[in-house]
Amino acid sequence: GVLVPGRIGVGKSFLIDCFASECGLPVLEIGEFRSKWVGETERQQARILMTIRALGPVIVVVDEADAVFGNRSSDGDSGISSRVFAAFAAHLGDSSLRGRELWIAMTSRPDLMAIDLKRQGRFGLCVPLFAAQSPDEVVELFTVIARVKKITLGEATLGYARTELGTRALTGSDVEAILIRAKERAVLAKRDDDVRLEDVQGAVDSFIDPLDPRLVTFQELAAVLACSDRRFLPEKYQTASREELTAAAARLGIAR
Repeated sequence: GVLVPGRIGVGKSFLIDCFASECGLPVLEIGEFRSKWVGETERQQARILMTIRALGPVIVVVDEADAVFGNRSSDGDSGISSRVFAAFAAHLGDSSLRGRELWIAMTSRPDLMAIDLKRQGRFGLCVPLFAAQSPDEVVELFTVIARVKKITLGEATLGYARTELGTRALTGSDVEAILIRAKERAVLAKRDDDVRLEDVQGAVDSFIDPLDPRLVTFQELAAVLACSDRRFLPEKYQTASREELTAAAARLGIAR
């Protein structure tokens, strides 16, 4: 299995969708299977796991993995969570399935996943995703997303993105929101195909971020702590010790 953690908005689902569309193998995405009826959850899970065995070789995609897999706790649910967790853990630990199933799990809170699932042989490979780390990456995000949205950006706009926004940890969803709001301003000004610098500036200046910065920082630190290889980390985290990162996460006061 491959664990793909990262703060919300970094493009985990998009990246895995792209991979799944090009891998040339059957892809099964696990959706909501829990039921309010007694015993139905376990039956649905058993059907899912039998289908996966029958499809192999297959890629299994699990979004919001911390919620899907459950944990050993059974408080208030008659033991359903612990039984679901046990069934997934047993399946993922079955060495006879090596080479037949590739599981890809995505989550913004890898710290909530049971440690049993993150060991080698289950989700031992962890590849975290991060927001833009440099002005060049911010400009590249603007260029690519503008092309997808069929928006033409001038040199002045890209220069603004580099100098004024280049130091911000922007994600793909952040840049997409900026460009869509800029496009709205251009349309309201009756310039449908002419998104100007002032449109982008106005979109940035008027934006109110609804996300709690403490939670976003915690999600990034959780992704760093879950990482299985320093090569996957941004430069600023490669030399940090685990003790330093854990202490920084603890200072944020987010419940784990």
